[in-house]
Amino acid sequence: MSSTSPLPCLMPILMPVLSGFSVAAMVLTAAMPATAQSLTLPTESPALPAESPGTPVPAPAPAADPDSLDAEIANYSDEAISIDYPATWQIEVEDDSLKITNLPDTEADLVATQIFQIDAPPGPLVNANIDSFLEEGSTVGRYRTITVDGQSALVVWLSDRPDTLSQAIATFIGYGDKTVFLFSRYADTNSTAESEILRLHTSFSNLAVQSSAAEGPSVGN
Repeated sequence: MSSTSPLPCLMPILMPVLSGFSVAAMVLTAAMPATAQSLTLPTESPALPAESPGTPVPAPAPAADPDSLDAEIANYSDEAISIDYPATWQIEVEDDSLKITNLPDTEADLVATQIFQIDAPPGPLVNANIDSFLEEGSTVGRYRTITVDGQSALVVWLSDRPDTLSQAIATFIGYGDKTVFLFSRYADTNSTAESEILRLHTSFSNLAVQSSAAEGPSVGN
């Protein structure tokens, strides 16, 4: 498979994502451009397998009713982002990322998601990640371009990762010269993980962009 070489400045940032959650260089911040652009891959982007029907990408779940004791969906929001997740899962806010995990009885049932904002446009970031996925021995499966938070997003399915959690779903959402990267890992024996991950990924909203757009341009006196 031919592909462009990953950008050297991105490789030290991207490689740790594939094996775990220690990624100090990826900082989740509220500083986002007011005008978001569509995700556009470079002309010489890596060859990806053709899209296949696979599991449909679900619409975001409706927000949970806070007055309902039976609510199954919870929401995390701060000044920068909003995302829905299963109410029984655990959320952890760190300086460099947001982690969302379920609370399984065994490691084989673990679903682990981490969300980053990266100061790089989506095209080069996708290129660098695809190369990294292949270098670690992962199989890049089907992919699909969808709309998340009103922006173009690329969803990539991975398998055969050198990890107990051998499957992964990576979603890249482009916001001008920045990218939100959601990366979820799970075991191939977990039959419900894929739909839960896709629902989580597609519920993402960038509140910083929405706030900037609502404020509009300032008018001088």
